[in-house]
Amino acid sequence: MATAKELKRRWEIEPGKTILKRVQQIFQTMWPIHHGFRSEEILALLEGLPFREEVPGGKDLRGAGIGGVRELNLTGWDFSFGGAGACCYCNFTGAKFDHASVTQMSENIFREASFRKATIRWSGEIQDARNCNFEEARIENCSLGPADFSSSCFRHAKLKLGGLVGSDLRGCDFRGATLQDIVFREIQLDKTTDFRGAMLINIQDEDYRDGYGKVWRGTDWLLANFDETTRYIHSDRYSALDDLNTASGIAESDTHPLATKMYALLQETAAKLKKKFDPEWYDHLAEGLNQEEWAYLEEIFKQAAT
Repeated sequence: MATAKELKRRWEIEPGKTILKRVQQIFQTMWPIHHGFRSEEILALLEGLPFREEVPGGKDLRGAGIGGVRELNLTGWDFSFGGAGACCYCNFTGAKFDHASVTQMSENIFREASFRKATIRWSGEIQDARNCNFEEARIENCSLGPADFSSSCFRHAKLKLGGLVGSDLRGCDFRGATLQDIVFREIQLDKTTDFRGAMLINIQDEDYRDGYGKVWRGTDWLLANFDETTRYIHSDRYSALDDLNTASGIAESDTHPLATKMYALLQETAAKLKKKFDPEWYDHLAEGLNQEEWAYLEEIFKQAAT
């Protein structure tokens, strides 16, 4: 099997370079409603693409990606090590997005699709996501519900800052997964939902009345399968340290002239919070910083939140 590096490199040299250009030209014409295109037209363009024989049916866009596509049957296509975004009303049944970046997806079918070790940031309703594989995926800032995820695998996945409102999680495997700051209301689950070894951190599982007077009922995670390795945590300290850790990583790798100073400040703040939590820790960061330093620090936290 080709490596991830080889899969990406083939689109940068001929014949892959010309093939990708033609595929992208077709994608650009697919946004109008009822455009009439079929995936077979894309398939015909892939003739001569290196490593294509590794994918059943030659449905191979690994290492590349798609964007701006609607109303297309992409059953069984492989987008691993690439990306997909701004797709709606498509059928991705059995498709692969392993190690890929997936964004801005709405009203698609993902039944039996694979997202192993993918990075997922999307919003919009999902028509069908039964029997999917999200093992070790990073799912952040996503509104995933309402959707049918029944019998899907989320083992060791990390779900952060999103919602599963109204979703069906029966038969799902969350063993070893982390769910942090997830809206957890009106969810269907039972003892076939497996939370053994999972961490549920600051999930929003209380009842909530919205501005229209509708009450969204919190879901009791204890209805699922769990054991002594399941951790249910409500802690402002945990969320603060997680934010500081992410921000520190950004500052550490940045080349900005103030990056080293901000990294030291963030590390110092985290050390203090580990000893004693300060609910106003973020406001206290501004103390002693000039306007330029504070503006840069705010930008770091904005990046950390995306």
